[in-house]
Amino acid sequence: MKRFFWSSRFFAAALLAVLMLIAGIRYKGLFRTSSVRADSSQNLSGYAWSSNIGWISFNCTNDTSCATSNYGVNIDPATGNFSGNAWSNNIGWISFNQTTGCPESGCTTQPNLNTTTGAITGWAKALTADNNGWDGWIKLAGTASSGGAYGPTLSGTTFSGYSWGADVIGWMDWSKVVSAATAPTANLYVNTIGATSATIGSGQSATLLWTSTGATSCTAAGGFSTGGATSNTTGVSTGPLTSTQNYSISCSGLGGTSVPSNVTVTVTQPLVTITANPNRVADGGQTTISWSATYVNSCSVTGHNLSKSNLTGPDLASSTPNVVVSSTSPTYVISCLPVSPSSTASTTLNFGTGIKEF
Repeated sequence: MKRFFWSSRFFAAALLAVLMLIAGIRYKGLFRTSSVRADSSQNLSGYAWSSNIGWISFNCTNDTSCATSNYGVNIDPATGNFSGNAWSNNIGWISFNQTTGCPESGCTTQPNLNTTTGAITGWAKALTADNNGWDGWIKLAGTASSGGAYGPTLSGTTFSGYSWGADVIGWMDWSKVVSAATAPTANLYVNTIGATSATIGSGQSATLLWTSTGATSCTAAGGFSTGGATSNTTGVSTGPLTSTQNYSISCSGLGGTSVPSNVTVTVTQPLVTITANPNRVADGGQTTISWSATYVNSCSVTGHNLSKSNLTGPDLASSTPNVVVSSTSPTYVISCLPVSPSSTASTTLNFGTGIKEF
């Protein structure tokens, strides 16, 4: 009796497929409506296989039919959502555009690729099903009657696993479906977009920025975190550095993993100088105090009759003329931040009795 029951189910499924074939479903032209049109640029191709209905084409490029029936299935690299249509010569269009209506309580209709795990969930639907024995729904992933889980997965550009299409389709094997998505690109910069290296002083910080294409997440190496973000043009700080550091990001998406993008932040010691011209003066005479500082954040210059603080930008290389000097305070000092052994310099005037300036 059990054998007869399963034979009857198979016969019913086969009969339904034959009736659909006789009805002319095999001719794509009968079903060319806006709801089933796709584009040959869709990023899936190849075939799924059903032992009941045969090959299911995921792109018109498979059989060079795009000129007369332009169709395909696509996965959005950003969301993982499927769209578009596949074609079976025996049951017609299979839609991946469904967003509502799946037949189980609490089910989620939207076909979707988890871009982190590669797992595919949701439902597809054969558009020619008339609910007379079959509603057309294909469950992409679930739990089989045996208790085991099933469902396709994507690794790189290769699919594996099965979906279930009830008695008409049965098990649908995804192993011949191919993802043609372009591999992501990653671009890491330092301080400004386009720069891949920078030189800073010891104790200073740099800013890391990045962009990508075709990615759903990015990871970092070298001591900073992207937080998974695929771009950040505001940037994140390296924090104060005391030695040269290399940084890298790689981005992943539907097309696989990008080539790493690298930047180097070279750390050098501050270069700080201060001079007096003339250096040899009479007590109460005048001199010009000049200073220069690179790879620092800010500086201050102090001495008799001279006090400059919070010097930044162009003021880090400047001078003050006609400073009246005193032999009781002969030294002028420049001190810079961040503090390091080379972030301070000084000059001491040489005083002589009876020196006259000409």
